[in-house]
Amino acid sequence: MKRMEKSTQEMLSKMTLANSRATIMPPTPQGSETLRVPQKSSLQASATKKAASAKPSEPVKEEVFSEPNINRRPVGDEKFSYTVQIRRRIDGKQHSLSKTFTRLPAAKSWRNNRLLEIEERGFPLHVVAKNNNC
Repeated sequence: MKRMEKSTQEMLSKMTLANSRATIMPPTPQGSETLRVPQKSSLQASATKKAASAKPSEPVKEEVFSEPNINRRPVGDEKFSYTVQIRRRIDGKQHSLSKTFTRLPAAKSWRNNRLLEIEERGFPLHVVAKNNNC
């Protein structure tokens, strides 16, 4: 009985080490069992290589858009609009400048010009006069 348990344990350990497609061959004349891994045919091997190289269902990762003060929005098929937003807090109030472009170089140029202007002259504030005569 102990001999049978030991041989079963050996067989299980061999099976776990073998490939998941391993099959047990009938006993050899010596009385021991051997494990055999079935070989792939050349057609199966070439089909699996083609399937592995195709990768049909993987989603394509979009490139990450990273430009300071510029947001990109899709417009139609493979077209984008670019919105430049420059925000500053002055005297406790939030002020912003924004403009939308169809081309990224135009958006970058406008952003750079506005940032230089803000450095030189300060943020452009639009003063709205209150009409008290209402």
